[in-house]
Amino acid sequence: MKNVTLAFDEQTLEKGKEHARSQGVSFNAYVRKLIRQDTQGDASWVDGLFSLMDKNPLDTQGVTWSREELYERR
Repeated sequence: MKNVTLAFDEQTLEKGKEHARSQGVSFNAYVRKLIRQDTQGDASWVDGLFSLMDKNPLDTQGVTWSREELYERR
């Protein structure tokens, strides 16, 4: 395995380390996993997200939005 050097701003690095600790892995393993998922097309998390949304539907009480409203920058 080859070594690489990455640069992160302090806040991103700390948040990444905290998240890695919460998952019981090192920061290095966490970054490796993210890169592997992104480059190998592991989108299983997407299926899990849609499953979660199906189990917990959102009641918008009839309110709808147009594409323009959703992408409007404020």
